This record gives sequence, C-alpha cells and structure tokens, in this order.
Amino acid sequence: MGCSPEGKPVAKCLNSDAQDFADTNCMFFTRPAFDLAASWYRIPPYAHCICDRVLWSWVKKSGRPIAHTQQFTVGYHLTYPKVYEALELPVSPEAQAKGNAIDIALALRRWEEETGDNLQFSLKMVKMVEKPSPKPSPDHS
Repeated sequence: MGCSPEGKPVAKCLNSDAQDFADTNCMFFTRPAFDLAASWYRIPPYAHCICDRVLWSWVKKSGRPIAHTQQFTVGYHLTYPKVYEALELPVSPEAQAKGNAIDIALALRRWEEETGDNLQFSLKMVKMVEKPSPKPSPDHS
C-alpha cells in the first residue's frame, strides 16, 4: 500500500506478488530459511538501493517453498518521484529530495553485469479512488 507523506493510502502496489517480486518488509522467514534472511549482509554497498530485489532473487533461486497471502499488509510512504508521476499525483517534497533513480538504474545495470541477473521490473500500482465525504445532515433545530 502506498501512502502520502501524511499517511493517507493513495495506491495499491501490485509488484509484490510473490512471483516477480516481494518486498523484504513483507517477507517472513521460518527456521529452515534463516540462512536466506541472514544473507542480507552479503549485499554489496552499491546494491543497497536494490536490496529488496537482490534478496528476492536469492529467495527464488533457493527453491524453498513460498506462501503469499495476497493481502496488503504494509503501508509505505511513497518516496520516489516516478511513482507519483505514474499515479498522476503531485510529487511530494520528500520524494523530490530523494531523487535516487540514477543510483537505482546504475545498481541494476552493475548487478546484471556482475551476476547475469536482470532485476528490473515495471511499476504496477493502482491509484486508490477517494470515497466522497459524507454530506453533513441538515440541522433541524
């Protein structure tokens, strides 16, 4: 779930589908997979901005069983300008200040060159429709 800086839900993220991607904040590791969770420290510094994708790649390659609830269980403040643009929302000052799209692109390219793994994916988010506020009832005093 993508939220505005004020914490208001504004979009549902469809990327974390347990097929192409799963955000690390949405992962739960049981004892047989603790080694995968512990492998986080092996992610090189240049790839910290794509760490979710790296760890997910390792999880998929491990062949371990994966379960997925299809529930939206985590709310994130949207911090990437491209997400706001894709949702046709005004870019928040926090997202404008972050601006690490170049870092991500360079990390993805370098990771693919070094490992052969292409960790890119297209953004899949659905803008949430605002429900109209209830009209105040007339005052019959």
